[in-house]
Amino acid sequence: EKPFSDGLDSLSTFNKTGVTAMAGKLSGRTILVTGASQGIGAEVAKHCAAEGATVILVARRQKRMEKVYDEIVAAGSPEPFAVCFDLLTAEENEFAQLAATIGEATGGRLDGIVHCASPLEFQTVGDWVKQYRINTVGPMGLTRAFTPLLKQSDDASVLFVSESHSEKAQAYWGGFGASKAAVNYLALSIADEW
Repeated sequence: EKPFSDGLDSLSTFNKTGVTAMAGKLSGRTILVTGASQGIGAEVAKHCAAEGATVILVARRQKRMEKVYDEIVAAGSPEPFAVCFDLLTAEENEFAQLAATIGEATGGRLDGIVHCASPLEFQTVGDWVKQYRINTVGPMGLTRAFTPLLKQSDDASVLFVSESHSEKAQAYWGGFGASKAAVNYLALSIADEW
């Protein structure tokens, strides 16, 4: 059985092999990637792992995340951590618990976050709220919860994945584009505060 967590339990079963980072640009780094079960998030996670990082996979769908997990391990990269966590429903206490649990599991090590979680299919008013929740509120909550761990790293980074519809409006991309424009603003604001 693969070592997966629901994000609120102990991660002590994760990374059982004790494999440390292999040589690469991210050797010895610990990077959290949201949306890591598919698309850009999965590719970012695999690339970071291939560069030697210990990756923390965060996504809603365990089955899809298992595939990414298996691909990372099969490639000989450091064994990742994997956490099923839903940015759509998480509140501040769940973000804080996730940060505490991951901090404990990694010995207080987190060198970066790459925010990739983002659904594309929403357009109703309620679904616009979901877009903002996943694309803007989720990254803000995670970044805020993990800031104490990130500040312990000598050169931590937080990346917010955006896309062209956040800069130039186009039909049928309203909720997604607007929420990504908001995350662009969030990233600039956090950068100025940091």
